[in-house]
Amino acid sequence: MCPLLGVFRSKYYAWIERGRESNYAASDRRLLVLMRSLHQEWGGILGYRRMHACLQEHYGESIGKHRVRRLMRLAGLMGIPKKRRRQRRPARSDRNLPDLLQRDFSAPEPNRVWVTDITELKTGEGKLYLCVIKDLYDGAITAWKTGTRPTAEWVTSTVEMALVKRPESRGAILHSDHGSQYTSERYRRCLQQHGLQISMGRVRTCADNASAESVFGQLKRELVRQSQFRTRQEATEKINHYFLNLYNPWRRPPLVSNRPKAIQACNSREQDAVC
Repeated sequence: MCPLLGVFRSKYYAWIERGRESNYAASDRRLLVLMRSLHQEWGGILGYRRMHACLQEHYGESIGKHRVRRLMRLAGLMGIPKKRRRQRRPARSDRNLPDLLQRDFSAPEPNRVWVTDITELKTGEGKLYLCVIKDLYDGAITAWKTGTRPTAEWVTSTVEMALVKRPESRGAILHSDHGSQYTSERYRRCLQQHGLQISMGRVRTCADNASAESVFGQLKRELVRQSQFRTRQEATEKINHYFLNLYNPWRRPPLVSNRPKAIQACNSREQDAVC
């Protein structure tokens, strides 16, 4: 039968010893075990793109994205999907505060275009506010800070923190929404003092600041909704760990260098961002 089908007898007997399973099927089974372990280790937040990067970077697997997606679908593994939101009709923009980005969330080089925003988180002790500044060149969170009150002084201290880490950012654009902290006189003086250009999207439309909003969307999907913060201190520590060990190292394109359990802070700059 083997000569008739053009099969080596050794291959046939090896197939019998493997329980009539092909090499490809055996490889799929091995990968599924590894992928289930990784998915559980990361708390169920890895989609197929991050799973593909993890398998390549940490385990040296030569595997395509489509195969990873097929195996994850077969095993019922998936990341945390985004929720669709209704878009509000934008109001008139303030001509005194120009929109220098016009929804073009890209930058030709580092520290040229930043976006910033504020979000509110719930803890057992009450509300906690988070302000972030993101560099549009590589998607890194340049600085972030938590606080109990969303004041203009707190926002400007976040800006100053980013400037301490990246003093070469003079002349950069800092884009935000029309929150009261960003329209305050203190915030404008801070940007003018440090040579930053102010830019704001329209009122009542988060799409004009979508790049900053996407940071909070991902943070809430992957951390906030998976946790229950008992204290503000606990929430701050977990947010610091998330940005240092997950968001910044794993942003696209993936910039990962160590195995998941051994990932440390990416560099001294990001360590300085801890509030």
